[in-house]
Amino acid sequence: MLLLPSSDPSEVEMPAHKSLLINTQWVIAGRVRKCYHDKKHEIVKGDNVLEAADGMGMNGYCEMCGQKMIAQAKEKLDSLIPLKTS
Repeated sequence: MLLLPSSDPSEVEMPAHKSLLINTQWVIAGRVRKCYHDKKHEIVKGDNVLEAADGMGMNGYCEMCGQKMIAQAKEKLDSLIPLKTS
């Protein structure tokens, strides 16, 4: 378990928060490949590719599919609001 360092020795160290996001990054394609979401979409060398962790590997998505996935994820994150207690 990762503990966050504290500058105040009287404070108790707390574990780091778990990320709600998977490991994702934009990279430049080094070779021709197919989009993992839509096999009809071809990614050519030099194109932007959204790589997202899937288990032990990374899946590559074309820029169009990647942008849609990011927009959908942003909407879902924005819709998360705390419930009010009475």
